[in-house]
Amino acid sequence: MRGIWGVVGLLGALAWADAVVDTVNVRRPTVHLALGMSVPILNGEVGVGAHAGVAREIEPGYPLFYGLDMGTHRWKAGEHSLRLLPTFYYHFLFPMMPAAIPFVGFSAGPHLYWEGTRGESAITIFPEITFRTGIHLIASETAGITLEPRVGILRSQFFFVPQVSLLWSI
Repeated sequence: MRGIWGVVGLLGALAWADAVVDTVNVRRPTVHLALGMSVPILNGEVGVGAHAGVAREIEPGYPLFYGLDMGTHRWKAGEHSLRLLPTFYYHFLFPMMPAAIPFVGFSAGPHLYWEGTRGESAITIFPEITFRTGIHLIASETAGITLEPRVGILRSQFFFVPQVSLLWSI
């Protein structure tokens, strides 16, 4: 009888150790943090901009990301805008190109626009829909550069926003 309980105890200890190892080896979803500059072009007018974004894998190891894309644009003296866009994108993983990851996705949400200085103008909210396509150039396991020529619709007009970002993966 003692031998049976010894075997049961040994099997229980092995099952517990296996569960601990599986817990340690579980891969957490990748999170992307981006910070960069852009050159928005709307209705023939060229501006300057800065943007930031955060995105997370939907499932660990699955290359579909969701997140928030934020940015500010300055069009000409006194014209400013701020975008707050939920975003989705998909990575295309090619084993022969581990340092270059193409992606495609979209962002859609409110784009706040105002003219003049603080207190002198009202904020107008326009819908923005942007098609995202680009490439992540991976420099290391946790850092890289993103090149992205975005196109979309803002204020019922064609909108082009080429941007470059520093990308961190955590």
